[in-house]
Amino acid sequence: MKIDLPSLLQFLLLSALLTSCSVYAPVQPTVPQLTVRGQAEVVALVHLNGQVGGSVAYSPLRYATVLATSYSKSDSRDTTYFRNRQFEVAAGGYHPIGRRFLISALGGYGRAKSARGFRENRHPFPT
Repeated sequence: MKIDLPSLLQFLLLSALLTSCSVYAPVQPTVPQLTVRGQAEVVALVHLNGQVGGSVAYSPLRYATVLATSYSKSDSRDTTYFRNRQFEVAAGGYHPIGRRFLISALGGYGRAKSARGFRENRHPFPT
């Protein structure tokens, strides 16, 4: 039996691209609005669903940005639960265009851990 190597590589690449997480937990994208060297931006977020997060961005050099972001959600009050922890670090640049516009780009690394499940409801009163 002859194996067609290009077809096998295409299949493996397509399989890798279509693989996804079992729990999707989107977060608000963090795009800092830094415009000058030495400027910093601190953001704290609290969502109604119990998710908390924050980010810190800093411009150590003219047109350069570094960023760190973290989010967490821990839910254990109900029979169904969803937990999520994630962080990201990034570096990039910005360029002000006039007084009203800003172009920025960031690239970096992030990691997340999510869990979703169901737990038997334990009533406080015996049945």
